[in-house]
Amino acid sequence: MIEDRLQIICNADEKANVNRERRALAEAELVNLLDAAERRPLRDAMTIRRGSRKGKIAAKVSDVQRERLERLGRGRRLIYMTLVLTGLRRGEREALRLRDVEREAEGVNHKLLRLHD
Repeated sequence: MIEDRLQIICNADEKANVNRERRALAEAELVNLLDAAERRPLRDAMTIRRGSRKGKIAAKVSDVQRERLERLGRGRRLIYMTLVLTGLRRGEREALRLRDVEREAEGVNHKLLRLHD
């Protein structure tokens, strides 16, 4: 007797697999997101990973490394802010390349030229 092996697979619980309804971030949520993006690189570097103090933010970071991590955090904050204010979606952001951005002489204004290769 040939049995259908697909019969033994359970159906997915449709109620448990409800898609989240998309919504815009509230102003307070956006502020928290930008703040976390800026603080995370330094916080991760200062977090102890092993031993009895695991998880505590107490690791020593040199001044040079601290400056580099703070700069990285400011850059991440700027990227998140740009994505939110321009409405770029994930795929559009991933398709964006440095050659697609034209910097003006003073480096203050940036203009997107194209989002595809």
